[in-house]
Amino acid sequence: MKERFSLIIAAAGSGKRMNAGKNKVFIEINDKMIIQRTIESFLDIDEIKEIIVLVREEDKEFIKRALSYINKVNIKYVLGGKERQDSIYNALKKVDKNIDFVIVHDGARPFIKKNIIIETMEKAIENDFAIVAVRSKDTIKIVRESEVISTLDRSELWMAQTPQIFKFDTIKEVYEKSIREDVSATDDASLMEHYGYNVNVVEGYYSNIKVTTEEDRFFAKAIIEMEV
Repeated sequence: MKERFSLIIAAAGSGKRMNAGKNKVFIEINDKMIIQRTIESFLDIDEIKEIIVLVREEDKEFIKRALSYINKVNIKYVLGGKERQDSIYNALKKVDKNIDFVIVHDGARPFIKKNIIIETMEKAIENDFAIVAVRSKDTIKIVRESEVISTLDRSELWMAQTPQIFKFDTIKEVYEKSIREDVSATDDASLMEHYGYNVNVVEGYYSNIKVTTEEDRFFAKAIIEMEV
């Protein structure tokens, strides 16, 4: 691959659902912070030319110390915004002008595998946009006021994960347009879809969990033990 990538790590959350009293990316699982595990998954990919870590102001110095051992790639620290969408836009404004694609990844998703990252990068180069997702294992129902309205076709349902990769110029333009028009979305791919872009999917792994709740810590430890 000759294209240049910027990696945006979303780590500006408060971790309220974890109830840990600190940002969840600082939680240690088997003696290593989640944020360290997350970023290390991307370090040996030469096409990634910079890493932009989104942080809260009160966490900035701590996270810089936690990642000070990483010297393979330049790391920028950018303050997050009020909502995740605001944070990503803050990061997009700091992307190097020579970058071709941006990779957006959750800071609390430490188990992404290198082969999936590479496959998603290649898919994005072919199609401009690509995300990782897994097939839904459950039957999904639409419920309104405790009553089932309809049951969706599970064969067409996928659960979006990260990384999500986008052509840089296009996603920045879409973000600027969404701000002007006050359009919000639950993830970056949804925003692209809203403006008529087709996003391709790479099938990932169920182990690529986002560590969000206390129960997820037990799942995370189990995943590490399985991979040893």
